[in-house]
Amino acid sequence: MSIRIMIIDQQAEFRSLLMHHVTSHWPDATITAYDPTVAGHLPDEFSGAGNDVILLGDRHGEDRAGIDVLQRFVARKAFPPIIYFGTEVDEEAVRKLAPDAFFARERLTHGALMKRLDEALNSGRQLASTQSLFVGDMRTGTHPLIKGYRVLEKLGATESSGIFLAERESSGQKVVLKVLRQTPARDDTTGSFDRFLQEYET
Repeated sequence: MSIRIMIIDQQAEFRSLLMHHVTSHWPDATITAYDPTVAGHLPDEFSGAGNDVILLGDRHGEDRAGIDVLQRFVARKAFPPIIYFGTEVDEEAVRKLAPDAFFARERLTHGALMKRLDEALNSGRQLASTQSLFVGDMRTGTHPLIKGYRVLEKLGATESSGIFLAERESSGQKVVLKVLRQTPARDDTTGSFDRFLQEYET
């Protein structure tokens, strides 16, 4: 089973721990580890697209609380399942926001995490996150995750898109992908896409 998981947390040791849990169960999993204190906070329009599950830690630097990030994520339609890792003190407030699962960082066990990950992967919600055309946000500091492709490197960028060298997973063929920077705002249903098409035609 090939799954795509994004881990978001400031603490490198905790990100590594989660990666170890995931890869010991799914060796072929594609994992994006994201440190918001290094790469910058994810923008408000971040959709989680291309990920099957988001593993969201509570540590995002001194200027942002993890629970605030969780609140933004759960409010978005078609967002992938979220498993949140925080402290026991925050548990009641976190559960009111209804992530797919909550774990106290200090009491995380492999068996319990794998059970919750299986449930999240089987929920069917992750499919919605990969069906949108607008799958990348180049300001996140990570390559976009695009179903069926493995992004190798960023080649460049234009006003409305990023350009990437990628490999088609089914054949290994190398291709160049042009990806919209972000999901257009509600009041810009055609502007971003029109610019994207104009760039393609030129």
